This record gives sequence, C-alpha cells and structure tokens, in this order.
Amino acid sequence: MKIQAHQKEKKNKDNLKKLAWWQLSLIGVGRIIGTGYFLGLGIGIKMTRPSNLISFILAGIGTYIVFEVLAKMSAQDPQEGSFRSYAKKAYDAWAGFRLAGFIGSLKC
Repeated sequence: MKIQAHQKEKKNKDNLKKLAWWQLSLIGVGRIIGTGYFLGLGIGIKMTRPSNLISFILAGIGTYIVFEVLAKMSAQDPQEGSFRSYAKKAYDAWAGFRLAGFIGSLKC
C-alpha cells in the first residue's frame, strides 16, 4: 500500500511540473475574469435589488429546459450536429438553415 501511495504522489508531482508558463498565465487570466464577473454581478444585484437576480434565475431555468430537451432528443436519435440537425429532420432543410443562421447571428 505504501509503495502505491508513493508512486501516485510521485506521478502527481510529475504532472504539476508539466505545466508551461503560458498555461499558468491563462489560469491566472481566467481567475481574474471570473472574479470580475462575479464582483460585477454582485454590484448589479445590489443596485437593482431582486430584479436582476430573478432574471438570472429565469435564464438559468430556461437554459436548463432547452438542454434537457436537447439531451432527450440526442438520446433518442443520436446524430452529429445540434439544434440545426433536429430542426432539419423535423421540418425541412430550410428550417435547419434558418436556425443555423439565427444561432450564428447570436455569436456575433
């Protein structure tokens, strides 16, 4: 048991040494962005009282419902693609094309 624990500890130390400087800097940038996001969210909630919090809860519930439905569709009929492929199958190719364009416009 002690030998296996020592080997696991040595393996963990080897993995820690494999992080490059740019990986560590990206971890730091991610932490800075995350901290700013949550601090800004707290300031927004403090200024707008519960309305901002209610909107985040409603958006979270809506996102959960959409991805729950997508998970059920992909479990029942697994195929490559996302909402576009299911819209294309359920309606027609034009519906899939329009949905892909709409989702693409949201990313801009």
